[in-house]
Amino acid sequence: EALVYHGITSTVDVGTSGEMAVPYRDAAIHGKFLGPRAFTGISRLNFEYDAGETGLESPFTSSRVPATPQEARDLVKAYVAGGADYIVIDDGGLSMDIIRAAFDEAAKAGKPVFTRAYGPTMYPKEAALLGSGSLPHSAGIGLAVAKDPSKWRPGRDDRNELDRYAEMDDAKAKELIALLVEHKVALVPTFVINFPGYPRDWKRFEAEAHQLFTDKNLLAYYPETAIQSVYRRFTNIDEGAVRERRMKGYQNAMRFHKMFVDAGGRLIVSGNQNSTKAPGVDMWQEMQVMAEAGLTPMQIIQGSTKWPAEMLRKQDQLGTIETGKLADVIILGADPLQDIRNITTVENVI
Repeated sequence: EALVYHGITSTVDVGTSGEMAVPYRDAAIHGKFLGPRAFTGISRLNFEYDAGETGLESPFTSSRVPATPQEARDLVKAYVAGGADYIVIDDGGLSMDIIRAAFDEAAKAGKPVFTRAYGPTMYPKEAALLGSGSLPHSAGIGLAVAKDPSKWRPGRDDRNELDRYAEMDDAKAKELIALLVEHKVALVPTFVINFPGYPRDWKRFEAEAHQLFTDKNLLAYYPETAIQSVYRRFTNIDEGAVRERRMKGYQNAMRFHKMFVDAGGRLIVSGNQNSTKAPGVDMWQEMQVMAEAGLTPMQIIQGSTKWPAEMLRKQDQLGTIETGKLADVIILGADPLQDIRNITTVENVI
């Protein structure tokens, strides 16, 4: 509900909703409650179980660890049969034969695959060559463009991308961008989540998050633990030499993504809007960080409409204003093409 009031009319999960994903999506689509239209991967293929999981959960639990290529195929078939809009492969640590089997089965079903290609087996290059539709969090890019990637551990650990971006090799960056664009891999950088404390307007962003949670209507049902997790993100800030090094990394990360768009790449707007984020506000702030990176207001608008629809292979239904498509109407009080901050002047959502 809070997302709709901020003009967000569709959401895309990363396979974290589990068994509730499809009934939630269908209820939203059929107007059973007020919420954005939802697209879902239902679950995701991991290389290890999430904390607290045993491996004995149902196939639609929010993460599964296939032990063989055939098990990966069976899981993909189950997700497709269960109503998944796409398939999610998490973190890139599965063996390549298992990953290839999952991609192959998804292709047979005509479903895109989204990959967090952090390694240690699948990185952005491998993901692109396999046909990945997107890299959520621009996963693995920092390592892929580092001058000496052997300095950094791949996979779940030691993931501070800014340290890697700080030593970006421009030749590697250009080569990777060319590959990503050629294979039509969209990037979803989630700048505001990945790089807390580094965007130019961070102090204002913090004030906006605090202002959001003065709304008594929102506080009536929004969990206090979630609100506190929003606040903590604004106070956990790097200092000293670490900040100086990572600020260079931040600037390189911004430059990489601008180069990507200039080369014809598709950059998708996402505030990683789960229940531990400032609903709607994070999305608006992500747009402003993209403007800081040098994207035009129209590119940012396309990154929240046209390009994600193409990423989902739903461009026949959504994403542009054309006869026969679904029409979400967001009425603003000021022109976002003049300043992307005007996207916050929402007056009505239909």
